[in-house]
Parts: sequence; C-alpha cells; structure tokens
Amino acid sequence: MALAVVGGALLSAFFDVLFDRLASPKLVNFIRGKKPNKLLQKMKSHLLVVRVVLADADKKQITDFNVKEWLDLLNDVVYEVDDLLDEVSTRAATQKEVSNSFSHLFNRKKIASISKLKDIVERLDDILKQKESLDLKENPVERNQPWKAQPTSLEDGYGIYGRDKDKEVILKMVLEDRADGEQVSVIPTVGMGGVGKTSLARSVYNDHKGSKVLMTTRNESVAVVVPFHSLNIYHLNKLSNEDCWLVFANHAFPLSEGRENRGTLEKIGKEIVKKCNGLSLAAQSLGGMLRRKHAVRDWNNILESDIWELPKSQCKIIPALRISYNYLPPHLKRCFVYCSLSCKNTKTKEKKERLGDEYFDDLVSRPFFQFSSQQTWGNYFVMHDLMPDLATFLGGEFYFREDELGKETKIDRKTHIEVFKTLKFPRTFLLINCKISPFNNEQAAHNIVSMLKYLRVCFIICDFQSPPALPDSIGELIHLRYLNLSHTSTATLSESLCNLYNLQTLKLSWCLNLTKLPSAMQNLANLRHLEIFKTSIKEMPKRMGKLNQIQKLDLYIVGKHKENSIKELGGLPNPHGWFCIKKLENVTNGEEELEARIMDKKHIDGISLECNLQPHQHLKGLSISGYKGTGFPEWVGNFSSHNITNLHFYKKDNMRCWEVWSSFDSEAFPVLRSLNIVDCPKLKGDLPNHLPALLTLRITNCELLVSSIHKSNKVTFLEFPLLVERIEGGPMVESMMETIANIQPTCRQSLTLKDCSSAISFPTEIPERKRTCILFSC
Repeated sequence: MALAVVGGALLSAFFDVLFDRLASPKLVNFIRGKKPNKLLQKMKSHLLVVRVVLADADKKQITDFNVKEWLDLLNDVVYEVDDLLDEVSTRAATQKEVSNSFSHLFNRKKIASISKLKDIVERLDDILKQKESLDLKENPVERNQPWKAQPTSLEDGYGIYGRDKDKEVILKMVLEDRADGEQVSVIPTVGMGGVGKTSLARSVYNDHKGSKVLMTTRNESVAVVVPFHSLNIYHLNKLSNEDCWLVFANHAFPLSEGRENRGTLEKIGKEIVKKCNGLSLAAQSLGGMLRRKHAVRDWNNILESDIWELPKSQCKIIPALRISYNYLPPHLKRCFVYCSLSCKNTKTKEKKERLGDEYFDDLVSRPFFQFSSQQTWGNYFVMHDLMPDLATFLGGEFYFREDELGKETKIDRKTHIEVFKTLKFPRTFLLINCKISPFNNEQAAHNIVSMLKYLRVCFIICDFQSPPALPDSIGELIHLRYLNLSHTSTATLSESLCNLYNLQTLKLSWCLNLTKLPSAMQNLANLRHLEIFKTSIKEMPKRMGKLNQIQKLDLYIVGKHKENSIKELGGLPNPHGWFCIKKLENVTNGEEELEARIMDKKHIDGISLECNLQPHQHLKGLSISGYKGTGFPEWVGNFSSHNITNLHFYKKDNMRCWEVWSSFDSEAFPVLRSLNIVDCPKLKGDLPNHLPALLTLRITNCELLVSSIHKSNKVTFLEFPLLVERIEGGPMVESMMETIANIQPTCRQSLTLKDCSSAISFPTEIPERKRTCILFSC
C-alpha cells in the first residue's frame, strides 16, 4: 500500500492558529478555574513538543511506516483540538449576558468543553510517550521567509528546450494530407507523463492560430482507436540530459540574479538533472523549487534525498514531484493537498484576497499550476495532469472522493473531507453534478446538516430534483466558514443562518428562486464575501453596514428605509472587484449619497448603477440629469413615452458614458414636440425615426450623433454646433444637411449654428425656399 504523507504538512500549518487561540483572553475567561487553566497550559506544552519533532517525523515517515501511523494518530487528535478550541472561542466571542433561565445550559456546555479538553490532553500524553521509541529528533521551527513570486509569461511561462526536431516533424504532419488523399484531422502524440507533450502541442498550436486536432496521451492504445488520425502516431521521447539541464537552469537561476556560489550549485544541479530521467516537468518543478534556495547544503539535500530510491511499488509518483512537494512551506503544502478534491482539468480562477493571491502565485511559479486561458474577469489556471495524482496520493486517508468508491479505497474516521455516514469529523463537503448522487433528494440539506457538525466548507453546485431548503439546524454548524449554494434552486434561507459567527463566504449567485436574505445578516460579523448577483432578491436586510469585514459584495439593492438605504454602504470600508447598485431611485437626497462613500472605495474595479424608476403612462415631460449608464432602461422607449411632449438629456458635468439610443419601437414618441440633447460626446447612431410632432431640436456636444429628421417632421427650430473639424464632412455635417433638407417649408423656421468661429466655408446645398431664417453665433 502506498504511503500517504499529508500528516506533518497539515499539522505544521495548524500550529500558529492553535497557539493564537490558546492565548486568547476570551477563551481563558470562558474556561475559568485553576484546573481548566492547567489543562490549557498542559495542552500548549504538548503541542510545543510535537511541533519541534514534526520536521523529523515528516521526513522519516517516507520510509518508516510506524512513524507514518504515529503522525496519522497525532493528526487526528490535533483536528479535535482545533474543533474544540474553535467551538470554545466562538462561544466566548458570542456570549452575552446570560439570564438565569439559561445559565444552566451555558454551564452545561462549559462543563462539556472542559471534559473534552481533559480527554484530548490525556491522548496527547499517550502519543508523546511513543516519540522516544520512534527516535524522533527535535529540530528548530523554521519561519517562512517573505518571498515574492517571480513573474512569468502567461502564455507558456518559459521556453521549450530540445524539441526543435519534434516540433518540425509535427508541423509537417499538420500541413500535409494522408497518402490516400484523405485529410488528417487528428495527430496523436504519445509519451510518458511529464515528458512535455502538452507544452509541445501548445507551441505547435501557437505557430500554426490551422484546423487539425493535436491529441496528447500517455497510452498508445488510446491513440490507436482515435478516428481520423495519421497512420504514424508520433512518439515523444525523453529529453537528453543536456536539454533537461537547460529546462532546469532556466527555472533555477533568474537572469537578474548573480550568485557567488553559482558554479558549485550548477555542478550539483547537473547531478540532480540526471535523476530527472529526461522529464521536462521534473526539471521544471525542481528548478522552480531551488530558485529560492541559495545554500549548497539545500541543493545537496535534494540530491541525496531518500525519495529518489523509493521503489515504484511504494510510490508511483515521479520522485522529483514528491521532492518538490516536500520542500514546500507548510501553508503551501496544505493548499496543494486540498487540490486533491478537484477533478483533473478543472480550471481555477485567480481571483482571491491578497494573501491567497500570494500563495497561488507561489504555486504557479514552482510550477504546481499552469496558465490555461485569459478572460474578461480574470486568468484561469489548471494543474498538469500529474499534479492531481500527486495531491491525491499525498492526501491519503484524510481526503476522499466519491468516485474512489469503486477502487477499494479504505475509508475510516480520519477522513476529514468527503461526506459519508460512517465519518465523525468531516470538514468539507463538495457536491458537484449531483444528478446521480444519493444526496439528490428532498432530505439532502437536512441529512448534510445533521451528519456534518464540524463542517468548515459546504459547496453545493447541482440541479436538485426538488428545491432544497436549508433547515433551521444550519445555525448549529458554528465552525462553518464557506457556504456556496450558487446555481441551485434554493428558494429560502433559514434565519438561523445568521448564527454562523465564523462564516466568511456566502455564495448565492444565480439562485434564481431566492427572493429574500435572512433579516439578521448584520450578525455575520466575520463575513468577507457575499455574492447575490442574478438572484430575485427584492431588497437588502437592515443594517448591512455593520458587516465591516466585507471584501466582496457584488450587489446592493437600495431600500426605501433608513436602515437599508444607500448610506449603509458607508460602513463597508474595503469592498473589492465588481459591484452593482440597484434601485437608485430610492436615493432621496445628496446627503445619503455622500454617506455611502463610494468615492472612497478604491479597490472596486468596476461598478454598475441601475435605476428602475418607471413613471406612469400619462407622463408628458421627462428630464434626465446625471445619468452615467451606457443605455437607458426599456421603459424610456416603451409605453410611457407615448404621451411625452418634452424630453431633455443633460448634466452639468456631462453624460459622457451614454453611447446608444435604445432601440425604440417605430412609434415611441408620437407627440414629442421638444428634444434637447446636451453634452453626450459618446452618443452615436440615429434618433428615433418617427417624431411626427417634433418642433424644436437642440443638439450640443454630441459629435457622433447622426440626427436626421424625416421629411414628415414639422421642425421649426434647429440648433447645432458647427465645429471646424466637422466642416468638411463627417456625421454631424452630413446629418445636419439631411435634417435641413427634410424640413418642411414654413415662415417660422430658424436654424442656429454655434461655435463656428473657425469655419472657413458653409455648405450651400440648402434649397432657396428653406433659407427663411439662419442665425450664426460665431
């Protein structure tokens, strides 16, 4: 059985958090008394001892099964320590004055917590007694040094070495047809995992924006059965040591960095490359890892690692990848192993908080992730197809996927991820594409909540047979940090959801049936991400401004009441990303707008402002000022416009974002008599083509607007700016001439031309009968 080595990595990542909690005054005050205090001190002492032997245990577990078993037991206990401290810390942070009627319940919970604490300390005692027999040595705890990820090209990161001839052959196959006259549509490339098949295929693709399919596979049997392929399947061999060295060196030695001991490091590096077995991925991963290691001792440790000598029966993972993982700092080990829950080829979007960005950039540069594609809302990354195998192997029994059920995978109580009834302490539940899942039923939500009391993450994206409703017991999941119900048919959310003091992320986007958020949302003191875009929510709960930890809020609906007005946004100091504000018609005065402090929120990347104001059907006048959208609501050109006689678009500081006149129906403004459009420099296209009652038309600073008037119009007053750059042609002059030519003759007609002091000539194609009154303002 393959050895899983996740234990030490997860433990070492836990310790800083555990020690911070043990030192919390609120926790100490919650568990008062001499005996409980002594228990806390004893637990801290045990954890300090464990911490200093972790590095040695992590190394020895690779070859010593007893050490691996010891780490598994320790890991299980530390999870329980974390659960207990999280529970006590939460109760300590949320406790208020307890009335006499509830004091007995409060005391009972405290007694239960102390009992758990005593049991855990005793178990830690037993585990530490085994330390001596395992000959575990104490090593000083290394602190992670600050390091900034080196920038790489998003296309392919680094150059491709030793593949010029391979690329030439494949390009020739791309350009030629088969001997029998039929066109080759699929070109299979076969090679070992990590040899560089995908990188080569991407390079060929980039040099030839053509219509062939480049397929890569590790198995020739797969390539043979693919239809429409070439008679000659291309086999990609390993790199030579020389070319493999070029790959390694390009990652290990930054061009901008000179090292005094580079000669010595290169000599060791060439010996390491020989162990990479001609695999490009192995050279990349080790080179990226050693990029930040400057000591000769560190390079020698890689060269002499026991992992190189592990038999394939014990570890089917490329040794270089195992070593690259072993030298990750603890926090990155934990992040990477968590990826074992993702399906292969799953795209990861790089859009997180600052610390998460730093961790992710670090993994990309090593390179545990690779750039996949670039889209409007961010960059997408995938893992090389060998990396999920590594993550799954490392996760062992602590991480489990439902699709492993048919592979005789052992399941026991130490599994802290996928949910099964036999498990006691699962922390993460991921339910994706659940049409054939046993959880796809009416009782799904109830079953999940009742079984998984220690959940940190709940992620449900699937189409349920019937709309699920979160049960009231959801409020008992006090450890929950992340809840994602996006794209589900969820229609209601229990009020008890607001008891989740530790909840940091709540995703509800595309829950089209959801019309309301719980009323006490302001109690979610640690909420950092709230996504509710594309829901049917009508208004926001009261006092949302109290959520002062918010990093991401994609939608806010302005309410009519003081406690859900736009000024509640003023309490959100640091929102990031894209942001939409709806129902701006409910903003009643300028003071409310100032209190929202939108201008102070410097981390907002994009903003959408929506106004659903819709007047009654018999409106006769409309003036719109300060509108900054790119198009007007549908009602502007709909039924309510049929009675409008005066229409004005203007703003003192200009409507500079309006680009298109909405696609009105043919009889949108049948009685419109006056139309003024001022300071709309981006407005283009034509006016509504049916304005039979129009008498007055004023257009100023709208240079792209094509304002032709149909011959049936009875316009008696025109006002255009005549700019020097437009005098010799262009949309404004052409539309002006067409408009003038279409005016019906009447003795009251006038034409006003403004700002034409630089004009050198004036068009003379105006019919004589149309020159009734021309006023120049030059």
